Amino acid sequence: MAPIVIYHNEYSPLSSSVVLLAKYLKVDFEVKKIDLLAKEQLQDWYIKLNPQHTVPTLVDNGFVVTESKAILAYLANISPKGSSLYPTDPKKRSVVDSRLYFEATTLFPRGAQLGRPVIYDGKTEFDQKAVDNVLEALGWLNDMLKGKRFVAGDELSIADFAFVCNVLNFYNLNAPMDRFPEIKRWFQQFKSFDGFEEVNQGSKGLAQILKKFLSPSLMNFDSTLARLSSVSDFISNQFYLIRTNKFQLGFDFASSKSYSKMAPITIYHNEMSPLSRSVIFLAKYLKINIEIKRIDLVAKEQLQDWYIKINPQHSVPTLVDNGFILTESKAILGYLINSVPNGASLYSTDKKKRALIDSRLYFDATTLFPRSGVLVRSVMTGATEFDATIKQNILEALGYLNGFLKGNKWVTGSDLTIADFALFSTVAMYFYLNAPMDQYPEIKRWYEQFKSFDGYQDNVQGAQGLANFLKSKVTKGF
Repeated sequence: MAPIVIYHNEYSPLSSSVVLLAKYLKVDFEVKKIDLLAKEQLQDWYIKLNPQHTVPTLVDNGFVVTESKAILAYLANISPKGSSLYPTDPKKRSVVDSRLYFEATTLFPRGAQLGRPVIYDGKTEFDQKAVDNVLEALGWLNDMLKGKRFVAGDELSIADFAFVCNVLNFYNLNAPMDRFPEIKRWFQQFKSFDGFEEVNQGSKGLAQILKKFLSPSLMNFDSTLARLSSVSDFISNQFYLIRTNKFQLGFDFASSKSYSKMAPITIYHNEMSPLSRSVIFLAKYLKINIEIKRIDLVAKEQLQDWYIKINPQHSVPTLVDNGFILTESKAILGYLINSVPNGASLYSTDKKKRALIDSRLYFDATTLFPRSGVLVRSVMTGATEFDATIKQNILEALGYLNGFLKGNKWVTGSDLTIADFALFSTVAMYFYLNAPMDQYPEIKRWYEQFKSFDGYQDNVQGAQGLANFLKSKVTKGF
């Protein structure tokens, strides 16, 4: 049978993680290098495969998967050796998913924020705040590994492959890894893996590129790691920056609501967070027995010791189910569908359909939601109008989503999935921000379908409240 094709660049830790896993699983695959410096990813033939023009991209006999974590899951699902790396037990799998989303939305973006200003903006030193953010994320990873052989427990999983290629970059950039003994212990286990030295060479190449731009005396990784101050408390995975204690959404939200009569799952929630709203929306649609406990982000309740004990990243949402704790909204969505009989249809077990759902979930997690977060953050830090580049990036992401929906009732095809709930909750705000949604007829058609869903009104009320706040702070909107 024709081999799987992986479009790859050795400088990308996301791409390298896929190649490393494929070699570990002994998958029959062919690597085709994409020369990012020569902008090969912008050629028409590649954009037809991957409109976001990123690496990696997988092609399996005409079936195309983008988003590295979705590709990792797909490779595990199609390989006989892969089942142990991505367990079917709902709780074990949800922990793996939570780690994957942590890497995708926290550790990797923080690492990228180190290098981007050096390569593209001419900086000759790492920004100190970016360094501290990386070290904080590594600290969280170190804590995840305490008492565990691998990142999700005692068994190797696809999450380990995602992390190791990212962590490798920090070793090659002379980060103070002695601060993180659990990471060092965990990392040593991969040095004998087939393909490790190959991805290490790619990582070293990236480090050498960065070092060419950096002043030798300014490799300032060695900094004091401090908790974010009151001026820079981030809401929901660091994207929403609060500078005032007068944030008002314009409506009241009860501190605790429950649905159904059985012992409920507890969801710690804040209505301004689209990530949090997506979880509540899905739970209500599935009629899951939940109790909502509101976290007052403005009052910094997420930084209280009791909350940090259950969620060290102090983000929302957090799920607690009879002592089982889960963070990362997309992992929670996946867990919820396993809680009820009617959830299975929303997260297909068909390998290719599941890969598309995962790809759309990661698109929201790593592209659409972060770009939305940059917009909100700019206003929270004093902008009086929406920056043109920020708007352009958001409209580009909405264009990608509009493209996904062409010819499809829902974001992955003819069936509603958990990816629709995630993306709807991010998109909803733009309908109240006077964004030019008429440019996206497929999104408008798709959006209309949710209006009859239980939980729709609560979701859009949160989106509208956040939009109204933003509009009150700017003199010129979209």
